[in-house]
This record gives sequence, structure tokens and C-alpha cells, in this order.
Amino acid sequence: MWGAFQRHPWAAHVMSMTRPQIVPHGVPHTEALLAAFDAISGQAFDIDTRMHLTVSVFQFVRGVGVSIEPALLARQDTGMTDEEWMDRTVPGLRAAVDPRRYPHFTVAASTDIDLTLDSLFEFGLARLLDGYAVFLGETPSAP
Repeated sequence: MWGAFQRHPWAAHVMSMTRPQIVPHGVPHTEALLAAFDAISGQAFDIDTRMHLTVSVFQFVRGVGVSIEPALLARQDTGMTDEEWMDRTVPGLRAAVDPRRYPHFTVAASTDIDLTLDSLFEFGLARLLDGYAVFLGETPSAP
């Protein structure tokens, strides 16, 4: 799903959770997730629980995916990569933020953090799945 949104940046914006469209290539993804949640840890989950788990994963992927198209348009409009834009913007941000009022933000703004859509996606999905592991009675993975 993440790869599909990267190949088709517009797609996350047009998909609805309240009025889902018929997307033939989406059915295999849904089926695979429903099957994956069918009997984990020796438990059999009802279809309602499995559908909620499945749609929550999709909603997370879609939620991060809606940022792909605006990021591409910003690169096109400015002629700068995200990293170049941050390099230009961070000094002004540091100057505008009072470190006494915002000490944690000041440290974050002074640290070279690789915060990309891919890193946000990977980190967030791992934490979502860790939460699922607890729900399913398993031990979550290490960060």
C-alpha cells in the first residue's frame, strides 16, 4: 500500500474511509490483512475485530500517504529538496524560538534528525503493529 501511494501520489487523497470505492487491486490487500489477523497467537478473531484491525492499518498508511503529493509539489514549486528547504529554514526557526520556553523543541531543532515521510511511515507502522501485538497477547518488537 505504501509503495502504491508513492507510485500514485494522488491516490491517498481520493480514497474514502466512509464511502469506500470499489478498487479491484485493493481487494487482495484487504484479503491478505484479514487472513493475517484470522488466527494469530492461537486466537480466532471475529470478522468485526479483523476488519477493524485491517482498516486501521490502511488508515495509518493512507494518513501518511496524503503527505506524498504535497511534498512532491513543494519540491517542484521551490526547486529545493526537503533537505535543502530544511537547511534554509532551520536557522530562522532556531532564532525565532525562545529556548527557555521551549527547551525540548530547541534540542530537537538543534539535532540532525532524519525525519522523512519514509521514516515517519516505518516508525509509525512499527508502533501500530506493536500495539496490535499487545492487543493480540504477544510481546511487541524492539524499536
